Amino acid sequence: MSQKSIDMFESVTKNTFSMMLGCEIEKLGAEYSPDQRKYHDISGVIGITGGTSGTIVLSLESNVAISAAEALLGERPESLDNDVMDAMGELTNIVGGSAKSKLPSKLQLALPTVIVGRDYFVTFDRGVKPIRLTFKCEWGQFLLEFGLSGAGQNETVKSPATAQAV
Repeated sequence: MSQKSIDMFESVTKNTFSMMLGCEIEKLGAEYSPDQRKYHDISGVIGITGGTSGTIVLSLESNVAISAAEALLGERPESLDNDVMDAMGELTNIVGGSAKSKLPSKLQLALPTVIVGRDYFVTFDRGVKPIRLTFKCEWGQFLLEFGLSGAGQNETVKSPATAQAV
């Protein structure tokens, strides 16, 4: 995975949180995802197909998800309810769509899937080593994980998954 891909995913995540939620975020790190991956309380998962295929996972702590839903809806949910799950799906779709527009291949996005809980893992295409970006904001911490395979994965980025219970 190229540094340009990492920078692009960082940029689209920062832009989404800033523009859609009015929330500035800071990247804490970028690394290859560990084999035994842990996710936060709620995650949105979206697939990419076309010349490049892959999976994007946006995983938020409860407070980040509830605060993000509040920013989108104008009213604070009390828990990880249907409104928070809808907001999570929308955020995942926006991040995925923004990333798709920056990748060189003609691609399509699947509909996002939202998972609430902690005892699950997300599988990526065989041979793909996903990258995990960790972030923090005033609401807490979250991560964005992505793994791409196919012809377009090593191409230059345009300038500026399956879930299973354990």
